[in-house]
Amino acid sequence: ELAVTVYNSDIALVRDVRNLRIPRGTFDLRFMDIAATINPATVHFRSLTEPARLGVLEQNYEYDLLDPEKLLRKYVGRDVTLVRTVQQNGATREEAVTARLLSYNTQPVWQINGEIVTGYRADHIRSDPAALECFETIGYWLGQGLASLAAVLDPGIFLVGGGVADAGDLLLEPARRAFALRLTGAGHRPHAEIRAAVLGNDAGMVGAADLARTL
Repeated sequence: ELAVTVYNSDIALVRDVRNLRIPRGTFDLRFMDIAATINPATVHFRSLTEPARLGVLEQNYEYDLLDPEKLLRKYVGRDVTLVRTVQQNGATREEAVTARLLSYNTQPVWQINGEIVTGYRADHIRSDPAALECFETIGYWLGQGLASLAAVLDPGIFLVGGGVADAGDLLLEPARRAFALRLTGAGHRPHAEIRAAVLGNDAGMVGAADLARTL
């Protein structure tokens, strides 16, 4: 059951009633599919059938677009594996070290082998469940947004460019699942393909250069 009241001052009141099967005791409850412009301070969650038996201990709202810095900040207080490429005796090899990210303000502060280290630069960080969850979440939002576009434009294919295209199927697979789930009239229209742009992060620059060449 969903009710929306729209006011003249560019705000709306939403009342969403859902049937949930929840366990006993303390647990985490997540709601996806939330508008980016919502005011978190105005969100209230309660039980209509057993209000005295359900309480909220902590309520958080997260909405951000994924970039390397935001992804890294999610590791604060956790151990990760840093990998960098080093040259030794004319050969190239990967060096891996386990580190705990203590903080991240203007730059990361690591604890490595009991020492506090700043300025340590890694070529990449090996993924773990937290990173995969981030890609799953961003992919879901991406797929939902593409489904909204498809309902209006009916394209045959979506090409995802920019830096996020380097994530490949880590991002695109959850996007495809969300797209299939959220596409309006899915049974009566073809499903557009969702692919990574071949040019990746250079797609915009190459496209602009090609446009300038033809003008």
